[in-house]
Amino acid sequence: MPQANYEPKIQKIVQNYSKHMPDPNKIQVMIWMDPKKLKPHPLNSELYDFEDDDREDLTNSMILCQQENGYPNNDLVIIDENNYIYSGHRRTKVALDEGFKQIRCTRTQQDFFDKKCLTDPILKEMELEKLEKLNEPFVKRDETSWKVVLRKYSVFAKLYLEKEGKPHTHKQRNDWCRDKTKHIVGNFKKMVEIYTRKRFDLIDKVMQGSSINDVYKEAMNVQPKSKVKYDKNRKDWIEYFKSNIALQKKVMMYANDTMEQMLKCKMGNTTSAMLDDKHGWEQPFVSTTLSNCYMSALSLVLAEEGYDSRTPREEPGLADVRILDISKNGYEWERIEVKVAEFKGAGSKTTIYSGGGTYRIKPHPFLIVIHDEDTKRQFVLLSDLTGKDWNQSGNKCEMSMNIWHDNHFDNKDDYVIFHGDGYLDNKDKFQIQCVPIEETK
Repeated sequence: MPQANYEPKIQKIVQNYSKHMPDPNKIQVMIWMDPKKLKPHPLNSELYDFEDDDREDLTNSMILCQQENGYPNNDLVIIDENNYIYSGHRRTKVALDEGFKQIRCTRTQQDFFDKKCLTDPILKEMELEKLEKLNEPFVKRDETSWKVVLRKYSVFAKLYLEKEGKPHTHKQRNDWCRDKTKHIVGNFKKMVEIYTRKRFDLIDKVMQGSSINDVYKEAMNVQPKSKVKYDKNRKDWIEYFKSNIALQKKVMMYANDTMEQMLKCKMGNTTSAMLDDKHGWEQPFVSTTLSNCYMSALSLVLAEEGYDSRTPREEPGLADVRILDISKNGYEWERIEVKVAEFKGAGSKTTIYSGGGTYRIKPHPFLIVIHDEDTKRQFVLLSDLTGKDWNQSGNKCEMSMNIWHDNHFDNKDDYVIFHGDGYLDNKDKFQIQCVPIEETK
């Protein structure tokens, strides 16, 4: 949706409307009105669900007030000069339903309602703010209930989209929650998603005491993780690639040819625009892009060899490369993960990073790619890794190449080096020998 240009008239509108904003402290003079003559505010039904509203307690209270005091309502209904209701729609409805002839009201000092607010998003937002302001100081309904809060947020978020041509950001949603409610931001986010999916039945469950987390999982159809077994007889991918040197080179060729094509892309007159010092992409670009290139290259090479191989385009959280046709029901996927890191000048200083759950993994193969972009050199190996290889640091895990050496280097069945080499220096530090990429072709 194109963004409407409302800026030139905003200041003038705000100035004109500021003097009409209601001051509840000045709304005091009581008048008697026939409830049949009062008119619902056209925007009230957007803020409040008037139909699905339990008015039993309010009805009993007004009947008792009429019997004891001769009038049905202690709290005055607020109306404008044209009898549009700004606060008191529920009281007016009860008065009509119970046949009360008179209801206590008060007029605002200005004529607030302007039909232009129904079509102009800026005026509409201001009018909604007035309605909300006049209702909040008085206990007419539970303004903090999830149904009321979510309906209000939906109205203001939709209006913002109409006015600005773009949806609320996460920050704007969170700020609205802090300004307008007493709810925790994380809970508000989940409830907004439930409301967006129109799962009003689940909102009722929360209001009846159910856990927001449990209800959110139900709304998002989050299935409990199935417990799968580890297949000790999984395919030996280390041996498979050791005996297929041509496939090792093909994986590297596919990945690096694609990477080279991407780096030659032009933006305007700038070649290699992604690496431009002034206008290039953010720093992790090479490692992130190279990781995707190797992931797709490995999957494609396996597919060319007749395997049903997939990369995780369906959803986040899946293994980088899954081989579906040889995976067994009830067992973990046949899979190969891909990890890429920048060479830090020495093997002892080069570290591989992964997600926070990596330290729990069962043994399976990882394709590790270490690149030196300045010299166009790489070190590539396929190695079985376990949870013992990873050091947990907060919500991430890391593995120094020294640790990899200590755990695997002497066991030749644990790995196959596609490209480059490794050795111990005279200080017993593991060093990586990166080799030019051209030597793969």
